[in-house]
Amino acid sequence: MTARSVRVSWPRDLPGHAWASSRPLSFVGASMMFVLVVALIGLLLDPRVITGAPAWLKPMKFAISISI
Repeated sequence: MTARSVRVSWPRDLPGHAWASSRPLSFVGASMMFVLVVALIGLLLDPRVITGAPAWLKPMKFAISISI
C-alpha cells in the first residue's frame, strides 16, 4: 500500500466545486452574499430605525442565514 499525497487548495477551488455540485444553490448563495454587501452599506449609511432596530438589520440577517 502506498501513501498518496493529496494537495488540497480548498479556499481557491471552493467556488468551482460548489458551482459544479449545484448551480442553482451556488447562484442563490452568491446572490445572498451580494444582498449582504448591499445591506451592510445600507446599515452604515441609512439612519432609519424601525421599532428600535436599524432598518437594514433584518435584510442583513436573512442574507446571512440564506447564504449559509
